[in-house]
Amino acid sequence: PVSLNIRNYGVAIDPRTCEIWTTSATWDNDVRNVKPNGTPGPQFRHTTLASNQVATGLVIDKDVIWLAHAAEITNPGTVGRVATSNVPSAVDVTLQLGSSTGMAPRGVTVDRKGSIWTFNRLTHNAMRINPNPYPGAVDLAVDLGALAYPYTYSDASGKEHLSGSA
Repeated sequence: PVSLNIRNYGVAIDPRTCEIWTTSATWDNDVRNVKPNGTPGPQFRHTTLASNQVATGLVIDKDVIWLAHAAEITNPGTVGRVATSNVPSAVDVTLQLGSSTGMAPRGVTVDRKGSIWTFNRLTHNAMRINPNPYPGAVDLAVDLGALAYPYTYSDASGKEHLSGSA
């Protein structure tokens, strides 16, 4: 095993390249890449800690990294996307979820149809994002119940886990 001393929060595996992508949330708020041979790849600062948003959950869909920017009451949070080919550039677009409809997203996942889902801790819901046309838009919100407080990040669907082999 190779020790890279990375403080992880969310983890995703790119199914095309077998590269690992991680978020480090409040430790330094960077998104990091680890190559299949264990060597560090590109990394970039996701958001600033001063904005009260931190990179938590992430998912890889084709050549795009989708990231949840968790925030608390002072900032509703957003979901960002960046092309893996653009790393280490900054996130190319963020989708504002809305203070009454999508507060504190913690995780993102992709479903079989290519829709992106985010799970919002303080509004107790899941939101579906249609990624097309660019940059994408929320097209469905599902209430999870008043006390749900979903804290689901990274591979919320289990898709990557189920598609892996032991």
